[in-house]
Amino acid sequence: KTHKGLRKVACIGSSGINAEYGGSEEFEDLEEVSDAQTMITNFLHTSNNLCHLQALQLPDNVSEEATGELLKQADFQVSVDGKHKRVRRVFLFENMVIFAKGQEADQPSEGEEDLKYRTKHVVGMHEIGLTPYDPEEPNKCHIWTQQSSFTMFSVSHAVAEAWSKDISNILWGQLKQIKRDRDMSRIKKSRGAVRSRGAPRFRRA
Repeated sequence: KTHKGLRKVACIGSSGINAEYGGSEEFEDLEEVSDAQTMITNFLHTSNNLCHLQALQLPDNVSEEATGELLKQADFQVSVDGKHKRVRRVFLFENMVIFAKGQEADQPSEGEEDLKYRTKHVVGMHEIGLTPYDPEEPNKCHIWTQQSSFTMFSVSHAVAEAWSKDISNILWGQLKQIKRDRDMSRIKKSRGAVRSRGAPRFRRA
């Protein structure tokens, strides 16, 4: 109900913005209405994402701490291993990608969300490969592992391109972190080797 009310306010604000304004005072009012509408739209977007996240049912072997920060989420037509497409809510976390199926709750209790997302696939970011974004297939984002492949078809090329870019950034970040860890490990080993040899000894002539 709260969301519906805020959407109505946003629509009213949009109608006001589309109206004709003449004087400077009216122009100031227009700016205030525009700012209010932007604030409400951003709030609706954030709260909507939060509602979807709260509806996600993680499997028993995956904790909220293990997922890392939620970076983005969206609905896709998903084909697993080239099979038939299915509508899935895809959650992109720092450490994993979760594909979930939306389902209506049988008899939601008072105050409980009537929509739940049941996890279908969990893919760790450390095991993901990414097919580079292809402008000739603008609505497709493709990731794969040694066991499976996941082709995500979006409603617009902008969504597919943004997801491909964000996943690529995460993977590059992981590679850089691995390199830093290896370099640090080499430095520690070299320091340890020097200490174990001790100070150099000199023979008397």
